[in-house]
This record gives sequence, C-alpha cells and structure tokens, in this order.
Amino acid sequence: MSLQELSNSISKWGIIKDLFRDYYRKRPLKLPQDLELREIAIQIFGSSTYIRHRAFQTPDQLYKFIELKTPRHIYYSCAKYNNPAAPSMDEKGWLGSDLVFDIDADHIPSCSQIRIYVCRDCKYSSSYTIHRCPNCNSNNIDTIDLSFDESCIELAKDQVRLLTYALSTELGFSNFSLYFSGHRGFHIHVPLNGEIAKLSSDERREIVDYLKGVGLNKDLILLSSKSRAKKATPALPRITDGGWRTRIAYLMLLESINKELEMYMKNMDVLPSYKEMKKYLKYLNNVLEHGKIYLDEKVTIDTSRLIRIPGSLNGKAGLIVSEVNDIESFELNQALSPFNEVMMRIKYEISIPQVRILGINIGPRRRGDYEILPGAIAIWLALKDVCVILGISR
Repeated sequence: MSLQELSNSISKWGIIKDLFRDYYRKRPLKLPQDLELREIAIQIFGSSTYIRHRAFQTPDQLYKFIELKTPRHIYYSCAKYNNPAAPSMDEKGWLGSDLVFDIDADHIPSCSQIRIYVCRDCKYSSSYTIHRCPNCNSNNIDTIDLSFDESCIELAKDQVRLLTYALSTELGFSNFSLYFSGHRGFHIHVPLNGEIAKLSSDERREIVDYLKGVGLNKDLILLSSKSRAKKATPALPRITDGGWRTRIAYLMLLESINKELEMYMKNMDVLPSYKEMKKYLKYLNNVLEHGKIYLDEKVTIDTSRLIRIPGSLNGKAGLIVSEVNDIESFELNQALSPFNEVMMRIKYEISIPQVRILGINIGPRRRGDYEILPGAIAIWLALKDVCVILGISR
C-alpha cells in the first residue's frame, strides 16, 4: 500500500474506527470460559487479510489487543487447542470442536437481494448486472450487496425454528445458543465436550446432510419400519416416528388438516380413513421441501472454523452479534446498532437506487450528494463502500 493509499484509508475509516474502539471499551464480548484454548483472529480496517494465530489467557489481555488494533471483525475458533497460538494446525494440538451452524438469508432461494454493480475506475454504478462499464469501458467491476428484501429475515427465522426443533427433538442436543450474526442471518453454537467434540469433518458432514435432506428418499418417508416389512399402504408420518418422519409430521400439523388426521399424527388412538390420508399425501412433496434446512455447510464441517465472537460488531453492517432468546420477537432494525442514538453526515461515493435498510427508506441518491442519517444507517452504508462519514451530530 502506497503512502497516499494509506492516508486515504485512514481518512475513510477514521470516524468508524473511533466508534468501534469506543464500543469495545465497554467490554461487551461474551467470551468462552475456555478462552485460553481458543485461537483468536481479527481483520482490521483497510486490510483484506486476517491477523491469525493469536491466543489470550485472560479477557483483559484480549481487550488490550482489541484497543490496540480496533478490529473490523473479530473471531474465535470453534476448536479448542493445546497451543492455539501455534502457526500451523498440526502444531496447535487439536482437542475437539464445538458444533456451529450458520443460516444466512441469502442462501435461501426465495430471498431477494438488492445489489448494485460498481466500476472501480470511474465509480459508475448500476442496479443491473454489468460485466463492463458503459461509462469508461473498464471491466473492473465490484458487486455490492446493498440490502435485501425485508421478508428475507423472516425466511431465515423460519429456518432457525426448524433447525432448533431438529437439534433438540431429532438429534437430542439440549444445550445450544442462538445469535443474530450482525448482518443477515443467525448462528447456532452447540458446545461439545469429551469424545463427541472430536467428530471428524466427515461425521459433521453427515449431520449437515441429514438436516438438509441430502439424498432423502420420499418412499422411505412414507413407510414406517413395520409397513415396509409388510408392504402395506403408505401412511403419513407421526410425531413419535423419529427422524425425518417426525419432522414431516411436525410440518404437516402446521397445515390445515381435519381433527381426526391431527389426532392420528399426534399418535393418538385414531385411524383416519384411507381416503383422508391419501388426500393429504399430495402435500408431501411441498412439505419435504419445507423440511430441508438451508445451512452454510462449510461452517459446520470445518473443525477449525472461525466464528464471530458474541457481542462483537459485524464489520459488514455495523450491527451487534446479539444473543437471541426469543426468535418470534426478533426484528431486524436500528436497535441492533450501538450507534443508533447519533446522527451522521455522509457523502455518497456512488449513486444508489431507492432501498430500504433497517426499516428506513433511503434514496435514490447520486454520487456526491450529502445527507444526514441515523448512525445505524450511515454505518451500514459506509461499511459497504457506498458513502464516507464526514461527521457526527450528537
């Protein structure tokens, strides 16, 4: 990086770095009790690389490091190590890993993203896909995920409900925590100890494949073990059947079904007519699709995965990685930002269409326009390279 580029970077991120530093001085992180066994990694402002292979014996040591570096992102390892600061995985001495799941709204097929395409050379921007700039003919094009449709977070919440149900009811995990990722999804942390913590990547992939329904056989879903042996008429799953049949029964009960069939699926001593059961078989394909959980499988199968520290700030949006105790009442809004109480003056670096961010309609705006916005919105736009923050109005 040249001196001029370094100067521009310092100027661009100066106010945001100060805000992040002030936030971390409040010691907001929810750190694991075995912090000394975890690798810590950060990414600083103005850099695309990570500072990795750090370890700290106490929270005080970590907070001093954070104040020195002011991270844009901060992570800890799902793995526990004998020597987490060792520079190679072989030297670290792996002791086992927690199980981590990542649900991102943008991985759900029906989630609609609001993207803009920006020429790095002349800052021309377009809401439509471009591979070459029509203004300067450059092919140096960036894609910015400006926002997403508000329905996306509801889709992600549906996935969380299904995943937490599957983890507790089907897989028997009773101890796990749910966190908003600080951007557009959720993380679920399942602490593991002893031999189960040493599940290999392949074994973790089996868990992911099961949850996602990879290779699911509809014919087997329709037949219990007894009916398979007798080659009997297919029967709808019941909530006591276990595995995917239990999940399907759970989802079927959310449909509008008659009382007799509902009692049957709840394993009561009722046998609906064949006609009634067959009527609802037609819903099975749809329910099977709804039962598949859209996970970022790379996160779960990687035994050395870095995950965002709860309480930290997500450097893509400026929101807090927050614990969620009630998914039903969760809302994606400005209250998730620690900077919402201040107004900020910004200058747009690129033109944007009208977009809704954290419940507020913004734009359209042209490059060079000035505006005063709530801190949560201003930080969101600045972290996506849409604007620069010029000052704060308290």
